[in-house]
Formats: sequence, structure tokens, C-alpha cells
Amino acid sequence: MKYKFVIFFLLIQFYSYTQTGPGGIGTIDGSSNMKLWLDANHSVYKDSGNTPAINNDGIMQWNDLSGNNNHAILIDSNNKPEYQESSINGNSSLFFNNNDVMISNFIPATGSNPRTLVCVASNLENNPDKSHRHLLHYGNYQYKRAYGIAYKTPLSAEYTSEGIGNHYWASGISSDITFSNDPMLFLTRYNGATDFVEINGKIEASKTINLDSGTHRNLLIGSRVSYFLNTITETLIGNMGEIIVFDNDLSLSKRIILSNYLSGKYGFPLTEHDYYTMDNDEKGNIDYHIIGIGKASDGTEHLNSIGTGIIQINNPSDLDNDEFIFIGVNNKENNNLQFQLSNFGYSERLNRIWAVNKHNDLGSIDLIINLNDTTIPSVDLTCERFKLVTSNTIDFQQKNSYDLEPIPNTNSYKVSNIDFNDAEYFSLEVSRYIGWNGYAFENGLGIQEIPTMADYCMKMIIDSSNPNSYTAILPESANVKSLEIKTNNTLVIPDGKILYVEDEIILNGDIRLIGDAQLIQKHSGETKVSGNGKLYRERIYDQNSKYTLKYLSSPVFNANFMHTVKDILFVGGDYSLTNYGGYQGVTANSTHDPYTYVSGFDDASVTPLLLSDYWFWKFINGNSYDNWQFIRDLNINVNRGEGFSIKGTGRSEKFTFIGTPNDGIITSHIDTGNESLLGNPYPSALDSNKFITDNLNSISGTLYLWDQSAATGHSLNSYEGGYASINLLTSVKAVHIVSGNSLNNAKTPSRYLPVCQGFFVESSTSGGEITFNNQQRIHKIENNNESIFLRKDVGLLKLNFGYELDNNQYFQREIAIGMSDDFTSNFDKGYDSKVFDSRETDISLVNNNSKEDLVIIAESSDTERIQLKIKTDESRFLELNISEKENFNYNIYLYDNQENKTYRISSSKIDFFVEKGEYSNRFEILINSTEKESNFLIN
Repeated sequence: MKYKFVIFFLLIQFYSYTQTGPGGIGTIDGSSNMKLWLDANHSVYKDSGNTPAINNDGIMQWNDLSGNNNHAILIDSNNKPEYQESSINGNSSLFFNNNDVMISNFIPATGSNPRTLVCVASNLENNPDKSHRHLLHYGNYQYKRAYGIAYKTPLSAEYTSEGIGNHYWASGISSDITFSNDPMLFLTRYNGATDFVEINGKIEASKTINLDSGTHRNLLIGSRVSYFLNTITETLIGNMGEIIVFDNDLSLSKRIILSNYLSGKYGFPLTEHDYYTMDNDEKGNIDYHIIGIGKASDGTEHLNSIGTGIIQINNPSDLDNDEFIFIGVNNKENNNLQFQLSNFGYSERLNRIWAVNKHNDLGSIDLIINLNDTTIPSVDLTCERFKLVTSNTIDFQQKNSYDLEPIPNTNSYKVSNIDFNDAEYFSLEVSRYIGWNGYAFENGLGIQEIPTMADYCMKMIIDSSNPNSYTAILPESANVKSLEIKTNNTLVIPDGKILYVEDEIILNGDIRLIGDAQLIQKHSGETKVSGNGKLYRERIYDQNSKYTLKYLSSPVFNANFMHTVKDILFVGGDYSLTNYGGYQGVTANSTHDPYTYVSGFDDASVTPLLLSDYWFWKFINGNSYDNWQFIRDLNINVNRGEGFSIKGTGRSEKFTFIGTPNDGIITSHIDTGNESLLGNPYPSALDSNKFITDNLNSISGTLYLWDQSAATGHSLNSYEGGYASINLLTSVKAVHIVSGNSLNNAKTPSRYLPVCQGFFVESSTSGGEITFNNQQRIHKIENNNESIFLRKDVGLLKLNFGYELDNNQYFQREIAIGMSDDFTSNFDKGYDSKVFDSRETDISLVNNNSKEDLVIIAESSDTERIQLKIKTDESRFLELNISEKENFNYNIYLYDNQENKTYRISSSKIDFFVEKGEYSNRFEILINSTEKESNFLIN
């Protein structure tokens, strides 16, 4: 199952989340003891709740966030408090200036009912007439029922905070507090018997009182109501940031959490219980959305906090008295949540950093990220990694990672039993990139975070931050979504390994394919390789003679999707028989010089190292010898997918191709009756079956590969070799002349053509466009020995035909017969293959309907006779034997209708004498013959 989520960037109000109250205390749905919550950072309006205020606006309404709709409204439209953005530690506030009074429709509890009033204010005005200034007040005309928070300022500037007890304000409990214009936390609470006043987290005064019951007024903000005149009086001059009212006596544990939330948010120290300290400059000013859980010294506890952000904490594992944990974040906004590439790695980190304080040790906790109303785009947890990362430093240079567990049926994610350190930081990271940083890979699923085959939707970036190491070595085969190699960087893929890239490659550095390492891009359509970097890939030229011919193709190009051979062909590095047994080949740091070229057909040499460009030819869409094109001539380039001829220097070479890797759709055109020398254009193996199937409308369905075991000169009659054939049925070896009694130097072509392999194709009856594409690419090493590729319903028989030459040498050709219910007696394109290089003495299979001379024939399962054509340039004994048999449970015979002889064919050779000439109707292959046994000659 795939879990997908997206962060929603335009969250207008933070309470659109499933959050609780300030610091994680109370709820916002009206169901808790929190009855009023006014926060100047949210829901402040210049009118009756429609137009959000901006800086310096006069305010008419301040909305309640508790879920009870106890909004504060203006009493006098001529006296409006002023909205001031970022006025208290980056938080907004309302500035009350004498008569700017607001009133909430909330009527607090009466009589002996418990209650708690909390507010944060700053810039409180000195009042030289010694009267009070009121922050909060409610009551009725009977003075004994008044309650609130006020202060008075004697001439000595010794400020007094008063909680109102059982008398009028002047005779209530009070305490002399020295304070400045800095923010202050005022809290007064009544437990039914005793009234307490707390300033900045410390109880400054208390008094046992018995409040009378009765009807109270609504809560006033910034004033009190005169008992005598029923008018507002002793109004406030100062800034109000936050007001919270509960209808219970808030427990010590919750007061500690709430006080730390307000202290961090508004930037003032607590006198007592100052447990959250990550809000200072040295620790990054992590001020916002502070939540906490814990247990106070009196045994009261708070064990689950969500608060105003997206983090929830609960389930402490080892909680005792006086143990707390607090978490805050470095930004007050819950919108504009974005993932950004981190400075010290290849993950995208959320643009938020959380900080943790522990007061004593309550063990591990569970941490939940609540995204129920949010989404994060394009993160697939089955592939890309969504993690919580922790660090002891705010830059996350050293970090630990934790998997986020999706919570069923929600859009929330959990980390269980995480044991934070005190003063630790954490954030959320999405690992969309696998990176090489110069020291190690990051974010791969393998050991030590190396990329693996399971990383198919991760982009890989090679960008060393280590000036001494710009080379990344991929230790295992891997599959990534895309690949980017930065300038001066190199990615090395070791011998036999494969790197799959689902989509694009941005190549401004180098890719070095060592030995038979391969690179495959899997996207459809045109090429997706960009940049000015290079790919290095070697091709072994395994002949020690400068006379042997090879047909190659290039896995790279130079410019405009083409090349000359000299553009892309380089020497194989250092040459040393002692150290390397020949050429060094491509390594992580090998250097490859261009060849020095000579123009004479026989001028190539080893010392000095010279390569003849006389043998650089191509043959595209032609039908005669005159259609060969001399590549060294001006304006003759080799296009992608085209093959070319080459001869060596006189020793075993490792040609090194250097250029932009080929990728995507590559096309060539062929006309009816023509042939083309093409080649595998990719830095990976090519599936010949897929290539043939894709192009059956344009080609005959057979690929012809030149295979030369030796040569003693440059003339054709000195070549020992021929064309091997591959079609959808099977492949057969090329004609060879070898010493001994077997075709031991010939190679059976694999279905999977190696890198740089050239081949000829013939047109179909119509010709057309020939297409290479990425879906034809496959990872197969060159020595995979996969010579047979059959459906289970196909029977296959291979025969060796040959004769003895002088000096114990033998000429041999391999032919093949396939049988299936799907094959017909007509020419089956893709399964019947014509002889491409008929010799003076040779053999072929004849299709009776098309009369084509075939080297591979496909016949229906009920076929009993297959016609042979045999020719010989002199009278001699010929040989025939079975070289390979698969799913072929028939008796096989050779019938000579001229001599009326039948030979049973087996793995042992049969000999039969033939006079000089060509015989088109004399010989047949009999399958499950009904001829009498007395006619058979058993060899």
C-alpha cells in the first residue's frame, strides 16, 4: 500500500488543525474547562469579524479560539485598541490607550466556583496618581463579587499586581513586584477557598476568601466598571498579547506547561519552573507552538499535548514527580510549510525546526505528526523516505533518523519510544535524493545508505563536498529515478554492475563503466541526456592481428547525435603486460589519449602505436559494394545506431569510447531490397528479440553478425570467418575454417547483443523505418552463454555441415530447424533466416514455397521432409551431424534420393560422397521417417 500526503501551504487559521489549546492545555471545541482564549496573532478584525486587521488598524472584534464563541467586541466605536504586528517577541498584540475597552460575552463563574485568569501584557504605563490600571475585570454592582487582574503604580515606580478578593480592588490581595516594560505573565486563580496571584510563574500572594454568589457582568478587557457610577474607569495603557480563562483551578502541572508556553512565545523568563530554555539566541530562538507533558511535584500530571502546531506528544515511559518535556518550533506560522534541500545532505528538510527541553528524565515518549488537514506533495512512502531527524546541533550536520509510521485511517505519522536528549533539535525530512557527498552515499536503502534496486523513484546526485574525493564508486547494481552528476564529479560503475535510470540523466561530470558495467535508461520517447559531461566505455578487440575485421557501433556520440570514429574512439589507457596483461582499460582515474592515425591500409602498428583510418567504413541502405561509405572522408559521419568497420593495431586492443551516452528513440531508414550495417547504440546490452519484433515491418527478421577467427592479410580470401545469424527462433554460428575436428573457434550469438556490437539487417519486402528504443535495452553481461532462447512449444535442431580441407583443417556451417504448431510452410518472417554469405561449397535449407535458401528454417510440427541444397566446388566427402537439440524428440535422417540411401543423423558425423556440382532436389532431411529400416545406413 502506498501512503501519499501533501503539505497544504495556505493554512489561514492554525485552529483548522485538530489541535488543542495553548501549550496543549484544554481543547478548542468548547468541551474543556477553557472558556475563553484570545490570541492577538489570530482572528483580530477591524470590523465585526469580516476583515482581518493589518498593522495599526483600529480593532472592533477579537475572536475567541476556545470554541465557545465568547468573542471580545468594542464598547465605544470612538475608542479602538490598535493592532500592532510583531510587537511582543515577534507576536502581535493590541495596544489599549486609556478608553480603548473591549467586552466579552463570557460571564465567569460566581461565588465559590473555582476559576483561573491568565494574561500576557507589556509596555504597561506608569500611573502617577497611584490608582489602578485594569487588564481584566468582571463583577456586578455589589463590590464583593468583583474579580480580575490589575496593577497600580506608586510614584516609586514599584508596581503592584492585584487580584481582587472579597472586597473592592484596593483592599484585595497584592504584592509589590518590580518590573519594567518587558512582557509579564499575570495569573490569578481561585480554588473555592483561597485566591492566588502569580507573576511570571511564581506565586506572589494568596488570601483565603469567601466570594459571594450572584450575577456577574461580562468580562471587561482594559478597564473595570465603577461600582458607584456604573462607568468604565481605571483603564489600561499597554499591550495585551494573550488572554486565557478557565472555569477551574488549573493544576500545577498544567500551570507549569502553560507558563512555559507563554514565556517562550513572548520572550520573558519565568521566576519559577522555567523549564523551556530553547527560546534564547544561543539555542536558535525556538519560541513558538510550545507544548509539554509531565508530572508536577504535587503529583498532578498532564500526559497528552497537541497545542497549536502539528506535533503531539504523549505516553512517557518513566514518569515521576517533577519531570517534564517541552517541545517548541522556530516559526509561529503554520502556513508556508515547505521542504527545502538541506545544507549538509541530499534530503529535503521541512522549513521548521523543533527544539526539546527535558526537566529531569521521564524516559521515552511517543511523538505524532498530525497532518489530518494537511498534505505534502509527491511523497510516496513506499519509495521515498519520510523521516524524523534529530540532532544535537541546529544545523543537523550530525543526525539520527527515525522512520515515521503511518497511523491507519488518518493522515498522521508516529515515532514510538523516542528518547530525546535535553536541548536536542528535530525536524522532518523527505529523502527524494540519493547523494554522494564525497565521503559516502546518503539515503539509499542499502548498507551504509548505498543505492539499491529498490531506489527506483529516488533521484541520485553525485556532488562531492570533499575536494579530495570527486569520485563515487557504486558498489552494487542500483535503480534510480534520475541521475545528476555535477561538474568535476565522476560516477564509477564496477565491472558486471548495472545502473538503471528511470528517467533523465543530467551529465556535467563523468560516468565510467568499468569492464562490462552497463547503464540503462528506461523512459520512453526521445533522449533525456543533457549536459557536457562524458561516458567512458571500453570494448575489447580480442584479435592480435591488424588484419581481422570488426563491425562495431558506438554507445556515445560527439555532437548533433552523430560522430566520426576519431571523435569518440580512444586508447585503452596504460598498456602493460606485467601490470594489466595488456591495456589497463577504463578505471576510476585512467587517462585515454586519442589514437595517432595513419592512412595506409597496411600501416597500422604497435610500436609506435598507430591505427589505420583506411578501414573506417559504413554501409547504410545499400545493395552493392559501391554503397560503402568511407568515414574518414569529409562530411561522412556515423549516426546513432549505425555500425562501422575497423581493424586493429596488431595487438589485443581495448578501444575506449568517450562521449555523450546514447539514449531514447534512435531511427534509421531502409529501402526495399537493401541492407544496412547497424549496431547496438546503447551502453548496455540489446535484446535482439525485442529489436526484431519492433522492426518486423521493415526488416527480414534476422540479424547477421560478422565473426572472424583469424586473417593472414587484407584480401577477402585470407579471411577465416563469416556471418552468424540471429532471429526470433534461435541463432547459428558463422562459417569458420578451423583446425581440428570441431567448430571450436566459432561463437554462438546470444540473444542479447553486447555493447558496441555491429550487425547487418536486410529489408523486408516493403522496407521502412528501423527503430531502437530503451525498451530493447537489457542488462546481460557479454559472456552469459545464453545461446538458446525458445518457447516451450518449439522444438529446435541444429546441424553441423562441413568437409575436410588440407592440413587437417575443416570448413563448417551450422544450420537450424525449428518446429512448432505456429510455424507454416511459407516464409515466416522473424523465424526463417536467409543465408547471408553463401560459399562455393555450402549447404542451405530450402523453403519449398518461397524457394529461399535458409540457414534457419521454421516448419510446422507435422512437417516430415525438409529440402536441402548442397553444392561443392569439387568432388569430396561431406559431413553432417547434430550439434544441438532442444525439445526435439524425433528421429532425424538424411535422404539421398539419387542413391536411394537414408542416413540416420546423430551427434556423430555421417560421411557421404558428392560429386562436384549443385544439388537442389537430391537431398532431404527426414523427420520421423516411415521408410523401411532396411534402407537406413546407420553411421
